[in-house]
Amino acid sequence: MDALKHYTIPIQGLGNGIHNFDFDINESFFAHFEHSPVQTSDLKVQIVLTKKPGVTSIVFNVKGTILTPCDRCLTDIHLPIEGSFPMLIKDAEELSEDIDVIYVNSSQKKLEVAQYLYEFSLLSIPIIKAYDCDEDTPRPCDDTTLDKLESNQDTGAANPFKDKLQNFNDN
Repeated sequence: MDALKHYTIPIQGLGNGIHNFDFDINESFFAHFEHSPVQTSDLKVQIVLTKKPGVTSIVFNVKGTILTPCDRCLTDIHLPIEGSFPMLIKDAEELSEDIDVIYVNSSQKKLEVAQYLYEFSLLSIPIIKAYDCDEDTPRPCDDTTLDKLESNQDTGAANPFKDKLQNFNDN
């Protein structure tokens, strides 16, 4: 993870107020994570750290695109993704695990955010990987595949598998 050491933000010595940090995340970033589902990306992550007396909050704002197969036509598309993930930063001598809280030791000067950037980028990916691409020029969807799917749905032909499943539901 030494290659990811520049994905850090200073936490010691920051004055009260709002502090912004920007990171670009591309394929070289995701290559450092084994079995990453993202191979190609163009993401921008803005971290907004708000420090007040007694409380420090941090928000990870993810925005950009990833290359993934479309769930409708199976063509590779640059899927737009976006997400915002707020957390709190608390001082603690013993590190504890909490979903919404980052615990840091009072002697810690920097906060490594690479793992958070990775996880929040993945959490920003929608379950259904498709979007309204009609405005894009050229349109990335494979019209041949979409036409074939529509023609199969339009036919009133009997589907024995669907009929058996309907009978199963009645039981």
